[in-house]
Amino acid sequence: MDALRKDIRARLKAKDASALADARTLAEISNQELGHADKLHDMVVNAIVQAKQAGKEPPEGMERVWDWEHERIIEDTAEVRNLLGMLNA
Repeated sequence: MDALRKDIRARLKAKDASALADARTLAEISNQELGHADKLHDMVVNAIVQAKQAGKEPPEGMERVWDWEHERIIEDTAEVRNLLGMLNA
């Protein structure tokens, strides 16, 4: 995500037609990859819900790490989507 953010920010400053076309191509590919990440995220969340419904509980430390990572993933994804929105505008 860090490299993607850096590249999008650089392309937001693009002025010529070729750079803008490249930026739009990057945005299209990035949106597809975010769609893939969304699907994987949904799979993990559903697996956790199903495990809890089956009476399985993760170790406390593992759950704390997941909560922290999950929040970070959501924030990173939102930031990249915002940058892509600016690129597509």
